[in-house]
Amino acid sequence: MWKEKLINYGKEHPKATYAIICILALIVFCENIKKKFFAKHRKRVYKRDEITEVKMEKGKKEKSQYTYAYVRNVDYDQEKVMEQFRSMNHAAWVPVVMICIVAVGIVAATASMKEPKKVIAQTRNLLDERVVKADIDTDAMISPTVTEKPKKVAVDNAKLPWNLILINDEHEVPEDYQVNLVSVNGYQVDERIEESLRQMLEAAKKAGMGCKICSAYRTPQKQQKLVDKDVAKYKAKGYSAQEALELTYLGVSPVNHSEHQTGLTVDIVSTSHQSLDPAHADTKEAIWLKEHCHEYGFIVRYMEGKEEITHRKAESWHFRYVGVEAATEIMQNNLALEEYLEEYLE
Repeated sequence: MWKEKLINYGKEHPKATYAIICILALIVFCENIKKKFFAKHRKRVYKRDEITEVKMEKGKKEKSQYTYAYVRNVDYDQEKVMEQFRSMNHAAWVPVVMICIVAVGIVAATASMKEPKKVIAQTRNLLDERVVKADIDTDAMISPTVTEKPKKVAVDNAKLPWNLILINDEHEVPEDYQVNLVSVNGYQVDERIEESLRQMLEAAKKAGMGCKICSAYRTPQKQQKLVDKDVAKYKAKGYSAQEALELTYLGVSPVNHSEHQTGLTVDIVSTSHQSLDPAHADTKEAIWLKEHCHEYGFIVRYMEGKEEITHRKAESWHFRYVGVEAATEIMQNNLALEEYLEEYLE
């Protein structure tokens, strides 16, 4: 039974299995080296029943039938020598233990990593247009376990007010889009949202929140650099170029498909947690902003549970200005901007 489990684990986690084998081989190797090293040096210690007090001049060596002792004007004490060897023996385990700890960490990280194909399969389910099922009759496959894809919103940004412009995978920043920028805390934003943004940050400060803008308006060149950086990161982990690009687009929008290029979006983080990760949503700043941002015309653009609609991972730090009226309806009804615009256009 246990043999079958080991074989199955090896097939499912080849990297982890290989790492475990390497660790075991390393431990055996270190133990053999340790034994040989100390076996050689223990020969220099006299046997307890034949040890005698040896007084020697500085720098002088005296040989015996066993070996020699090297003493600098002190009595040769076997107990002290043995204690010295015990200490050295224990100390020799330190690098072995450290190597094992590092190796175990590598195994844990490797074992927790999903296989690239599985990750990409999940990614393609979220990236609606990348799921290739063209040759399958989906109407004949409807069952309780099959869910319909969310309806795409047909939006003409030219007919929408400036604050409701939709930028996502299907809708890019218009070629003739113009934005007048002003600086807020060192970051550029559309001048039309400056006052609302300052009011929100000031209110957060009065409430004892430590909020900090970490990103705002981006040029197309800046957006492309962010995409390239993430693609390189995933490729370094072993993903193909196409897989790396698909994973990147879950967190970073393609050029001209990013709201940051409109100047209507800001990334706001907690000063105590500036990492853009899922844990940020649990900070008091993220919670406060989610509860009060609509009062100043902002929404959490990418909310948890809306990934199939937005095609983006949840981002508790990403705030988009849409105006107080729209923001209130969106946040109070837990809507994505795409859902709100579907109702708005109807």
